Amino acid sequence: MKHQKTLTNNMRLNLKYVFHIVGLSGLFGAVSLMCLTFYGISTQGYFLGVESRLWIRYPEIGLTIFNMIYILYLIAVYIKVLLKL
Repeated sequence: MKHQKTLTNNMRLNLKYVFHIVGLSGLFGAVSLMCLTFYGISTQGYFLGVESRLWIRYPEIGLTIFNMIYILYLIAVYIKVLLKL
């Protein structure tokens, strides 16, 4: 029984790692996209980005929703830590 409890704790820890890896990579991707956008605006005066392929657009929307949830999670954890001080 102890081995099974350790296994579920390890699985929970691994899921937590995956949650943070996907969340942080999405945030860093958003920052790099903002840098590219501002670079395009500063050099050309405008930025045009159009994606018409649905198989790319839908995962991007899903990743955006996931990252909004991740940012809210980080804010909630940060507020929780601040209130304990």
